[in-house]
Amino acid sequence: MLARTFYATQAFIILSLFAITNSASAQSYHHPIRHIRMESTSADSTETSRLQLNIQQQDKESLKFRITILNPQGRPMSISIVRNNDVLFSEYATGDQYLNMFNFSELEDGNYKVIVFNGKERVTRSIHLQTATTVDRQVSIN
Repeated sequence: MLARTFYATQAFIILSLFAITNSASAQSYHHPIRHIRMESTSADSTETSRLQLNIQQQDKESLKFRITILNPQGRPMSISIVRNNDVLFSEYATGDQYLNMFNFSELEDGNYKVIVFNGKERVTRSIHLQTATTVDRQVSIN
């Protein structure tokens, strides 16, 4: 019961903050590609009708991530990227598919969450950024 109350409260806060942070959605790490609305062409009756979130890193050298959301029910959904209690990005979208590119290269190291909520379902994925440095010490004595 406590977890359900926590998730409902967090979802309410995220949806409430959407109106406040909507102007922050044009930050430098967000590069929109496009929103796609596609009709399903598959006749497979075993298709899942659940909300799905997929995050893929474009290449290992960059911190650009492609976020794809499948929303088979077509319910309006909120997409948020948060770190701790800070909402870094929030967007409201409709349709059965969402596609966007995000550039995390200017963000600090840490744990980030991508949260998608469509009123009935909530999907969360984590992205952990960590900068690794190596030390190569060489000594020579003459």
